[in-house]
Amino acid sequence: MTASEYLVVRLKHYKTRHIFMIVGGAAMYLNDAVIQEKSITYICNHHEQAATMAAECYARITGVPGVVVVTSAAASTNTLTGVLGAWWDSIPMLIISGNARREMLTYNKPHLRQLGVQDTRIVDIVAPMTKYAVTVDDPQKIGYYLDKAWYLATTGRNGPVWLDIPLDVQGAQINLKKMVKFVPPKESKKDLRAVVKKTLHHLKKSIHPVVIVGSGVRLSGNTKLFHNVIKKLKIPVLTSLTAQDMMYETHPLYGGRFGPYGTQKGNDLVKDADCMLVLGDRLYLWQIGYEYKDFGKYAFKIMVDIDKAELEKPTLSIDLPVHADVGQFLTEMDRQV
Repeated sequence: MTASEYLVVRLKHYKTRHIFMIVGGAAMYLNDAVIQEKSITYICNHHEQAATMAAECYARITGVPGVVVVTSAAASTNTLTGVLGAWWDSIPMLIISGNARREMLTYNKPHLRQLGVQDTRIVDIVAPMTKYAVTVDDPQKIGYYLDKAWYLATTGRNGPVWLDIPLDVQGAQINLKKMVKFVPPKESKKDLRAVVKKTLHHLKKSIHPVVIVGSGVRLSGNTKLFHNVIKKLKIPVLTSLTAQDMMYETHPLYGGRFGPYGTQKGNDLVKDADCMLVLGDRLYLWQIGYEYKDFGKYAFKIMVDIDKAELEKPTLSIDLPVHADVGQFLTEMDRQV
């Protein structure tokens, strides 16, 4: 079994049923392994940008990371617009690129612009817009790198990951008994009882409370739990740009959208709010406006986000920042409310 064939077998384990792909010489073994696997449908796009955008949409709809296979050089750099979109919107995606043989790569020869045919230091290029990007330098470690990439793409704040696989690694025969394995770290749950109690206290004493829901709730797989909670709270709900499907238009608690691209009703609710609970939404400038200091300026702001950096960014002033998984927060809120 080649490293490429093993990679595809592992993708089956992760319930991958579709792969977006454009064939190329530096990815020939990857292409062959995908094509030979009958349980996976490969979709050949006309351009690598289209492949990553299709994979992003696929992940949004199915909840399974979109997988993209491309070749090296321009084929890899063509993906960047879709990768950046997934990075911004926290969409889990795995990009697998082919590259020149290991001896022809310039990762350790930065004084050379190029050595092998279409040799590209793609990991250096995509590192700022991926959660994990690595060159698979040992065929026996291909399972380790894939499992680690998948874990990081789907754990914490979701996002794209990248495996760069040189041509000689793709086609190398592997020993299944000597495969290096990835062991994910143990995760601990936070005790959110006190902060949820404080949140409910502020919501109950307020006169004009609002809940803002973002796509983080859907990405965490807690849409149903969210609706259970708001049904109990009976508080108007506003949706972010990427979470409009979280509330149907005629829902009795739906207050619309807010920000420069929002509705009048939604913006009025923000303007008049004296308490604001933000769930899984990063409050981007297109939502809070460029005069961000005026956003909900009369409201006590409670924001729940899995990414601590989002709670501390300079465009926001959060009264009660909650660094936690929104699903865990909603679970405790459902218990207390």
